[in-house]
Amino acid sequence: MPEQQEQKPKREPKLVDVGDAAVEIPQYGDTLPAKVTRLGMTTALEYFGEDKARNKEQEILVVFFATEDGVKGQTPLSFYKHPSPKSKIALFVRRYGQPKVGMSVTILRDENGFWGLNL
Repeated sequence: MPEQQEQKPKREPKLVDVGDAAVEIPQYGDTLPAKVTRLGMTTALEYFGEDKARNKEQEILVVFFATEDGVKGQTPLSFYKHPSPKSKIALFVRRYGQPKVGMSVTILRDENGFWGLNL
């Protein structure tokens, strides 16, 4: 005869009662003010992986950002000391200045629903 296992009571999560919850659904093209929370340097191979990296040794500057109401994200920028005028890093520097933690930026909602730097 198989032994019967003792049934444990189902765990109830701790809840706080609320009257309502306001949710704002962002649309494609919406922008928000944000701050750079962290900068990181890596290679395309490390960031994108073996399959997606075109130039595996390309240096990538990853800009991490956050808004005051909790939106967080990151945008990779190919890093060049002397970039072409149309590169993402050049557009970033022209719009916001030299990258540094704590600087103000604007983020943009893309067509896939993700937030990224507004370049």
